[in-house]
Amino acid sequence: MGRIFFVDFYLSNNGGYFSNGAFFYRDKILSRTPDDYSLLEIEGFYFIEGESCFESEYLLSINEVLSRRVRYSQFIKDFAKEHIPFAVDAGDNDYWINTNTGEIKYIRRDLEDQVIEVAPTFYDFCINIEPGRRV
Repeated sequence: MGRIFFVDFYLSNNGGYFSNGAFFYRDKILSRTPDDYSLLEIEGFYFIEGESCFESEYLLSINEVLSRRVRYSQFIKDFAKEHIPFAVDAGDNDYWINTNTGEIKYIRRDLEDQVIEVAPTFYDFCINIEPGRRV
């Protein structure tokens, strides 16, 4: 379901920007240790370049992001062989989808060798995005 949902999402939306931000709580679908953090922020989804391209002054295309990120380190270059960046937070940290399994992962730029599991599928990721923080 995750891969089909990913394709359908991009055919329908091709990216998107949350002007007020959006949030994802990992503890809704994953078990975690007390040392893990649950709250992740989402600023937007990168777009796929093409004729009917999403336009945003805030977001880049997946290709632009990928070409920039692989220059950061060998770790990211290797990681990008099986992952595609599709979303970003306000700190320019990326959400990645595994092209083989569909799993969603998050990498902070300051801790790039620490990959954080986010959701088992793109569908699980999307249906658990929240418009605000927990009270």
